[in-house]
Amino acid sequence: HFIRGFFDGDGSVFLNHNGKYTSVRCNICSPTKSILEQINFVLLNNGIKGTINKENRKGKYTTFGENNRILCSVDMFRLFVRSKMAVEQFYHFLYDQSSIYLERKRKVFENNMSAFIYQKPRKAYANTELTNQIAQG
Repeated sequence: HFIRGFFDGDGSVFLNHNGKYTSVRCNICSPTKSILEQINFVLLNNGIKGTINKENRKGKYTTFGENNRILCSVDMFRLFVRSKMAVEQFYHFLYDQSSIYLERKRKVFENNMSAFIYQKPRKAYANTELTNQIAQG
C-alpha cells in the first residue's frame, strides 16, 4: 500500500514510442536515493526488476506548470520499471486486491494493456507438407 501511495504521488506511467513499437514504462522519482533502493528491494523480492538512474538537476532550471521555473538545488533519482514482464508484474503488484488508488494512473495501464502484457514468443514450426509442395513445384 505504501509503494502504491508513493507511486501515486511521485511516480508516472507513460507510453514510450520507439519506432514502430509502443511500450508502457513506469517510474518513481525522489531526491533521496535510499528510499528508491528500499522500494526496489521490495519490488525485486516480488519478482519485479527495476533500475535506478540519477538525473543531474542541481544548479539547472526546470519548468513546471505553464510558466513556473525554479532553480533545482538537488539532483533527482528515478526508479524505472521498463520491461513488459516487469510492467505487468508491477501493475498487478499495485492494483490486485486494492481499493484505494489514483484512478488516472490506473487507467493509463488499463487503456494500454496490449503494450505491456507479456506474451512468450511462439515457436515457429515448419509446415513440412506445404514445404514439400513448394519444392515439387
